[in-house]
Amino acid sequence: MCDSIGFEEIYSYNTIYSRRLRIRKENVNDLENILKDKKNIESVSLSDITLDEKIVDLILKLKPKEVILENVKGVTDIIQKLSNINTVSALKIVHSSFYIPDEIAKMTNLVRLEISDCSLDRLPDNFYKLHKLKYLKISGCKLKYLPENFAFKNLRVLDISLNMFNGIPAEIQQLPNLEYFNFSNNFYYTNDDSLLVKNKKLRYVYLHQCGIEKFPKNLALLPDLAILWLKCNKIDDITEEMIGKFQNLRLYLGSETYQLNEQVLEALKQNTSIKIFSLEDKTRW
Repeated sequence: MCDSIGFEEIYSYNTIYSRRLRIRKENVNDLENILKDKKNIESVSLSDITLDEKIVDLILKLKPKEVILENVKGVTDIIQKLSNINTVSALKIVHSSFYIPDEIAKMTNLVRLEISDCSLDRLPDNFYKLHKLKYLKISGCKLKYLPENFAFKNLRVLDISLNMFNGIPAEIQQLPNLEYFNFSNNFYYTNDDSLLVKNKKLRYVYLHQCGIEKFPKNLALLPDLAILWLKCNKIDDITEEMIGKFQNLRLYLGSETYQLNEQVLEALKQNTSIKIFSLEDKTRW
């Protein structure tokens, strides 16, 4: 049985703001007094609370650059109101039930957006108006498709892992500067290679537990591919010729599902540009 993804993310969501305010269930009733001593707050984090109009108004007055919502009720409401001040460049939402209102299209200063472990099942059609986005993570949700217009020329990171996609969405071809793509725990078709290779700047591709049966050899056409993660799939056709087409690649495989014969192993040892890792025993071949 495969565990959940345990890899170190190359590009992960880390706050860049030092002046932060954390609001939790235990201190939310004293929020007005807390804010009296706070100046120039850049980042606001709210956890385990229900947002009411009073709380939202107090947050809006701060004009934060970053908002983090974890296990919060009233997310849709605060997105609608944040869109009116348009100061937020980073928004993170975790463990919350909500839908994204059309008003999010007004948040044109958004650069980083993360939505994890929520009940979200669709993105609004006007989502493409967030043209400054560089980092987009929607993981552990219920997405089955992306909006038809998904043209983000600035997007470098796209993580749509742990959703309900049946094949890589064709819309990723609209991302000319994409470097990091995580499609783990969705279903991957053999011909999905032909979509990925059109994103010529891809460097990191994660396809953990995607039901892959054929080694995606066409990904060798990506000139800058540095990491290919294929743990917990069903591939049994890896050959020396397939792997030999890659250059300067770190290839991650799960040893419980990959049976490389002695001839292939020996050839790989001689190929100094390919490093193959088995995540089960932490060894490198």
